[in-house]
Amino acid sequence: MQRLFVLLMSFIWVTQVVAQNGVSMKTVSEAGTLHDQFQGESLERIKILKLKGVLNLKDLKFLNTDLRLQNLDLSEVNFDSSLGRPGYLPGYQFEKLQNCLETLILPASIEHLGDNAFVDMTALKQVEFRGKILSVGKNAFKGCTQLKIKGDEFVESTLVDDYAFYECASIRSIRLGKHLAKLGQKAFWGCTRLQQVVIDPANEELLFIPEGAFYQCTSLREVDIPTLVKSIDKSAFLGCEALATMRVHTIVPPMLADDSFEQEIAPMSVVVQPRSLKFYRKSGAWRRFRNYMVAADAQKLYEKEEEPERIRATVTKPVEEEVVAENPTVNAEVPEQTDPVADAPQSGTALTQYPDTVSTAQDTIQYVTFPKADEPVVADVRPEPVVQTPEPTSEPVKEVTPAPEPVVKKEEPVQDDNTQTSLRELLEQTKPAEPVVPEKYFDSEIVNRSVSALSLYVKSGVVYIEAPVKIRQLSIIDRLGRTIYANKLGDSLYSTSIEIPSIKLIRAVYEGGVETKRF
Repeated sequence: MQRLFVLLMSFIWVTQVVAQNGVSMKTVSEAGTLHDQFQGESLERIKILKLKGVLNLKDLKFLNTDLRLQNLDLSEVNFDSSLGRPGYLPGYQFEKLQNCLETLILPASIEHLGDNAFVDMTALKQVEFRGKILSVGKNAFKGCTQLKIKGDEFVESTLVDDYAFYECASIRSIRLGKHLAKLGQKAFWGCTRLQQVVIDPANEELLFIPEGAFYQCTSLREVDIPTLVKSIDKSAFLGCEALATMRVHTIVPPMLADDSFEQEIAPMSVVVQPRSLKFYRKSGAWRRFRNYMVAADAQKLYEKEEEPERIRATVTKPVEEEVVAENPTVNAEVPEQTDPVADAPQSGTALTQYPDTVSTAQDTIQYVTFPKADEPVVADVRPEPVVQTPEPTSEPVKEVTPAPEPVVKKEEPVQDDNTQTSLRELLEQTKPAEPVVPEKYFDSEIVNRSVSALSLYVKSGVVYIEAPVKIRQLSIIDRLGRTIYANKLGDSLYSTSIEIPSIKLIRAVYEGGVETKRF
């Protein structure tokens, strides 16, 4: 009994010493009862607080309004359903601690930071996450000028919304992963100490670098542009005076809006994929970067393996004219059934077997003489049959009224595979009976003026896209960020069933450049 009393008094003494030093540890067994744990204590002296148990909105309100904490440890806390969606930290929960709270540890159950979660908390220096952060809401860390992060806390995030790290001047580097689908407007605006932004090259979700994303990041030196980015909007990298390396992983050059970069570009390395280097150098939007462009040594993305050459067993190798000219005794290869020794033609001839004959030793064989270099090439034609005239007999010939000569229909010469209809005749046969005539045009600004403008018109509910020159590839980006490939009707004509209001931009790849038409 005496030993138990000593232990109790020791615990009370330790608790008093800790309280006097501003350190407090509390366990909340029932949500909403945190206030009762501080009965008889001086709340103003508590600067460091560690909590365990279950908390609700009422407990968070008590922390926000009644305490003046510098360090708050919630790593062993669970939140009940009063906070709303599971895993979400609502905004403005620490609003009144913005001038004093310096360190915060969040539990593993928090995966989403809501809008305005830590807005304008100017004293906040460090936030530790015990779990993965999957999304960062609007204004989540806006104005946290002293915030410092390790850089990999948000590598699993799919969303970094508008103004998420606006004017977080103490952040030095950040890594964003392959699941990032949206980067909000002005997300890193004014992060003057930000030096490196690494986005996973395997990212296939991010389609746009939005307006002002890295505006006035004056210390930024390295940045990655993911594989499927379609456009870089205005002011995205304006004011990034120290930018030295930009790794662009896209194969097709993204569209560059006006003032997306500084007008006077400092020497920098624009690292692109080897297979797309020529496209970037020819692109009108990227033309001013071409003096700094280099090909990446890394493995090429989306490069398919070359298919092995397929050889059809029934096809023989043709004899080249150069070989015949040098050695006229060389004959074309014949099927296995023929005997090339017994049936060998004379010098200067080659074997030609028609498909309607049978491959035997008694087959009828045509000999075709190869023309000399100076002689014109004559098509292979079967010789006309020679009609033999019967020899006259000694018997007297009776006068007979000659019958009218029968009209013999002359056989047309048989053309081989090399004799084909002219291209003009083929075009006449394959052209549509009624050409498509434009009914209505939709004019819009041409962002890249290095090539001719595209024309859009609608007929029978189908959108037709036409260009005056040959298109290598035509793709459409809709309002949801999806890529839609148009149906090819010809070298310069495509069609699609997408509605005009759903089109955000159209990208056409030509031999001489890339054109992007924005709506």
